Amino acid sequence: MNKEEIYIQNPRIELIKFFVMILIIVGLITGCSINGKSSSSIEEKAYYPQTFIDACGSEVLIQKEPQNVVVQGSWEEEFLKEVGAGGKVKRFEGKGVGGSINETERRIVAETNPDVVIIMSKYKPTEGDCKSANALQKMGVPAYVSDQSTVKKVASELLQIGNMINTKEQAKRASEKLSETIRKVEQAVYGLNRKTVYWENGLNVEFEEIKNFIAIGGSVFEDDLLKLVGGENIIKNPTILNPYRVETDLKDIQDKNPECIIVSEHEIKFVQGYQPVKLRDGWESIAAIKNNNIIELPMSFGSISSLSADIIQLAEFIHPELAGTL
Repeated sequence: MNKEEIYIQNPRIELIKFFVMILIIVGLITGCSINGKSSSSIEEKAYYPQTFIDACGSEVLIQKEPQNVVVQGSWEEEFLKEVGAGGKVKRFEGKGVGGSINETERRIVAETNPDVVIIMSKYKPTEGDCKSANALQKMGVPAYVSDQSTVKKVASELLQIGNMINTKEQAKRASEKLSETIRKVEQAVYGLNRKTVYWENGLNVEFEEIKNFIAIGGSVFEDDLLKLVGGENIIKNPTILNPYRVETDLKDIQDKNPECIIVSEHEIKFVQGYQPVKLRDGWESIAAIKNNNIIELPMSFGSISSLSADIIQLAEFIHPELAGTL
């Protein structure tokens, strides 16, 4: 009997094979779907208690989903909004988070009843930040110190804090957006010559005369931002207490001859006796003045919600050849 005859005489076998194959395929598809759903639900599910390691190296135990998150100022409040927790945040600005140990912390506990206190630092956390967090921990309040001294650390902390307060999905989107901007800018400036930059943050004025200039130094968020976009800060201050207020003078600036100058709108509006850099005596010989490489940044510059756009703006200022490519 040939094969054709066997097939004709056994149609049932072929039909059974067909249905078995269909069941196998359906099973595989269903299994993949279930596995995918299970994996996704595990990732999205918030669970407590959770333990996080903060910038001081301390273990911070979060017993339940925080509903009342206490922070100090506007940067912190905007950060919480960016990760999707705007409705949970309460500010304690002007009352001294990180101030006098124990007294300030007792007031935080009494006045705000926090589920967690988040202390953010745009330069490496100080001993005072760590002591303040430790004092709160001893009072039974979880306190997390966040190091945001570099742009990449900000992207990382978006995820960490989003996980902590159960806003993981929005935090992930914000972190991925910032990380993609970082990647794009790093790639664009790779191989370009670094431009020297003077970033002014204020003036010391006495009797309507400028005595010295206040600049942003190293080891802070803005200094790292300059490095990211292909700049080099001319102000170095390895030992100064406050890197946001580094005093310098005209001779030092002339000697370092920056190619670019940055001034903030805050300084322009609020520093008494402010004088535009172009009009200052002795500044006309500086490269940035000669080439009109001066930018006045709005007070909102560097806000977490606009950070990606601000990074691109700064990169295009320092390297005009990148304009429109980012």
